[in-house]
Amino acid sequence: MASLRPLPREMQTTPGLVCKVRLKGIKPGGNEWSEDQIGGAEIVLDVGKDATQFSVKVVKVDSSGEIWVSMKDSEGTDVATLMIETEIAVADMLAHKEVSQAPLEYQPGCLAMGTQSVIVLTAISPMELYICSQEMFLQLSTTMAKLDQAAASSTPVKTVQADDSVLACDDGTWYRGKVVKVMGDNMVQVELVDLASTATLSMAHLRIASPDVMKEVVVAVSCCLDTWVKEDKKVAVEKWGDKMAGMVEEFSEVQVEVVGQLEAGQYRIKFPELEKKMNAGVVKSRAEMLKEKLRKK
Repeated sequence: MASLRPLPREMQTTPGLVCKVRLKGIKPGGNEWSEDQIGGAEIVLDVGKDATQFSVKVVKVDSSGEIWVSMKDSEGTDVATLMIETEIAVADMLAHKEVSQAPLEYQPGCLAMGTQSVIVLTAISPMELYICSQEMFLQLSTTMAKLDQAAASSTPVKTVQADDSVLACDDGTWYRGKVVKVMGDNMVQVELVDLASTATLSMAHLRIASPDVMKEVVVAVSCCLDTWVKEDKKVAVEKWGDKMAGMVEEFSEVQVEVVGQLEAGQYRIKFPELEKKMNAGVVKSRAEMLKEKLRKK
């Protein structure tokens, strides 16, 4: 007790550095994990050592907020498979069945709690900001190269309907997409899910998205300013929608604090730089900037 001190009130709401996750595809041999199984897992994961690095991908975030992941070591060995082979765990066939029977849907991305540097992808309103970690942004070039290869061997789309997942080519680059609206003259409006932007494209620029293409988590993560959580989304867009581009530059690096997650999966963030500009109220809309520029000519 002599080594303990009360935690200052201002630090009680500070998010920790650790994120609790579950490894997909395994379960204990009995009802609970035994001490031997836990000890074996600690050996595989080199718990307590900082020399071993793992590649971690979020497989899903369930309705209770639990994060399920897959892990590979630096040599590309799947950790779940290794634990099954060494009899530390047994295969969870129910999990595999759940994945195989699930409809094809893009897997939402996630953010770690706490203060961090992120990349702004799209800013629609204070209640709809799309950002991603620096690591995920750097992986985009690799992802797009893979999509180019996938599109080359994929089947052209002949018919589509809203919510269909597709590969979409915009300005010569292939992206993962989701059909928003089917229009006339073989045109469709597509959401480029990893950038959280939309494009109107010809059907000729669409390809069928395979399960392999869809299994990677979405780069763009939806966020809401913490001070706007209980506000009206429609009002937020009407008041700030045409001003966001003047306050937040797309693909810029900014500092935010991730403070929580809403039931719908959207993250709550504190974004001091943006909130300061909004409180100042001096940002001009796109229309205002265009009128001012025309007046000077």
